[in-house]
Amino acid sequence: MNLFELPQTVSVAKTAAPTWVCGCFVRRSITFFTGMTDTTTLVVWVQSRGLTFDLRLAPGRPRVRSIEQLRELPLPDVLRFAEAEGGLAHSKFSAGAGASGTMDWGDWVRLQLHDGWPEPGELRRVGDCLTEFAPSGAYVEDWRLQSSSKGALVGLELVSEVDVDSGELLYSGGGLVVAGDHAGLVRGRPVPLPATGRLVDVVRASDGDRGVWSDVFRFEASYAVRSPSGGFVVAASTLPFREGEPLMSLEGFTLDGDVVVQRAREAGRDLERRFRLETREPFDAGRSSGSLPEAGRWLIAEASTLLRNAR
Repeated sequence: MNLFELPQTVSVAKTAAPTWVCGCFVRRSITFFTGMTDTTTLVVWVQSRGLTFDLRLAPGRPRVRSIEQLRELPLPDVLRFAEAEGGLAHSKFSAGAGASGTMDWGDWVRLQLHDGWPEPGELRRVGDCLTEFAPSGAYVEDWRLQSSSKGALVGLELVSEVDVDSGELLYSGGGLVVAGDHAGLVRGRPVPLPATGRLVDVVRASDGDRGVWSDVFRFEASYAVRSPSGGFVVAASTLPFREGEPLMSLEGFTLDGDVVVQRAREAGRDLERRFRLETREPFDAGRSSGSLPEAGRWLIAEASTLLRNAR
């Protein structure tokens, strides 16, 4: 069956993300307690009821066409790829008043080997703007909901991806999050790296060992948007040669008890992926958020000035 033909299931857990947090958000800025602000790093967040996809890429990375070409780059260029962040986590939400609350993340499957974002996020939504404050006061992030046609909200946890013919374990852990026209895919390393710490330090310490570099980058976090044909095309990835390619096949899904199995042929290989179904429900990305009645009265009364340049 097609991915979107999977049975619908709605999370009833008290820690599930509410509708106003679900969807795809792109960061407009992060401002630190020092007063410094970053508006150039590409940061994408795709959220289902209980899974978070996260991707963070600095501009100016070298263009490469394959993992083999990446391995042959000089060390300073390889370090640019080792600075990327991307992963998938379980999320738990604690509701506050109105469209506000706190989200915690755990059990990350991520490119980096350390937790660079250890704090929970204090969230508040106004219109299509979602603000995230660090409780320590370290930073505030300004996220913007991305427009989307009506579709599906899907969360699948990847258990394993195997080459059917050879039996080789290609990826372990990660998952797929879909919110209407947006999707994030994470495929974790088949074997954890023995090293710890920052990935750039691991690459530096490898003394140019291309085998180590292969293990470091045997990981994928890709953000994709829906194409006119109905599939998803990678728009940004920790592996830049994936950009412009189909994210993954959407066919070949079956249910095996409480496990979702996909059989697909991609890049000349027959693959079997095994997932756990976390979320599958209808999705409609609304730009507006709730407010008190006086907010509506104020906006109407002052519309001639407040809304003259609003879109």
